[in-house]
Amino acid sequence: MPQRPKNLRTVADLTDKQKKFVEILVDNWGHISKSDALKKAGYSDNGSKSSIAVIASRLTNPQYNPHVCRYLEMKLQEEQDEYEKDKLRRYKIFERLRNGAEMKGQYTGAINAEFRSGQLAGQFIDKKEISHTTL
Repeated sequence: MPQRPKNLRTVADLTDKQKKFVEILVDNWGHISKSDALKKAGYSDNGSKSSIAVIASRLTNPQYNPHVCRYLEMKLQEEQDEYEKDKLRRYKIFERLRNGAEMKGQYTGAINAEFRSGQLAGQFIDKKEISHTTL
């Protein structure tokens, strides 16, 4: 069966390696390069380091692989939505850390946990003003 034109491909047209590449890239976002994610997904480098970089670049280029880019955007959006809606969990974690530190008599840790919780809520804003008097 012939392949569909690139602009008509959907997420259903992704290969297993492409899906694995995107999932590895999203799971390790900011800690892994596209080339490393490609290697972990099972692509072979054919003895050339630049070929892996080229393949990784083409996979994330909407002109060459729009369906991979759509899947990548979808996975990144899912990840972002999970962290955006989960602020209550973060408050609970800070509360647990604060209470644990307070029970152990580690007041600096308790104060820091409370401060970070307040920052998450937007109660503390870091504002710095610099005044120049000798201009």
